[in-house]
Amino acid sequence: MNPTNTDSQRLHEFNHNLQTHRNNLVTCIAALTTYKHDAEDVMQRAAVTMWRKYDTFKAGTDFFKWAIQISRYELCNFSRVLKRRDRLSYGETYELAVKRTMQPEEPYNEIYERIENVLLTLPKDMVDLLLAVYVDGHDVKTIAASHGKAPRTYYNKLTQLRKKIINNL
Repeated sequence: MNPTNTDSQRLHEFNHNLQTHRNNLVTCIAALTTYKHDAEDVMQRAAVTMWRKYDTFKAGTDFFKWAIQISRYELCNFSRVLKRRDRLSYGETYELAVKRTMQPEEPYNEIYERIENVLLTLPKDMVDLLLAVYVDGHDVKTIAASHGKAPRTYYNKLTQLRKKIINNL
């Protein structure tokens, strides 16, 4: 077989796997970052690393489990570069999120359903804050200023909310 064909097939296979699991990967990363654009940055870095290491991926195994491990290392590297540990959740919270997300017997839509159930238990203003930051991409400082509060107050609320969601996965 022509090596170019093999490379092309491998690239196609990688792209298919990445696109299939990209939303789940970004969701896991976003749960551990304050800013949506940080999650996208980490995802981009992780995707580049995944492609470089794709020859270590064994066909027929769980791509998501393999990819989330690479994403984990990229998230740690990203946080070291920024030297902003307060913008990311660490330690047990991260490990718990990864372990619970990687449970093979649990379909991804059940995880989303559980997240939705947790959101239903939160006060409306907290859900609005989560949506404003993670869905609409608004800056926390701008939100805080519009409510006459210190940004640190909202960063703390977001950290508490992320932990609550992750602990209920």
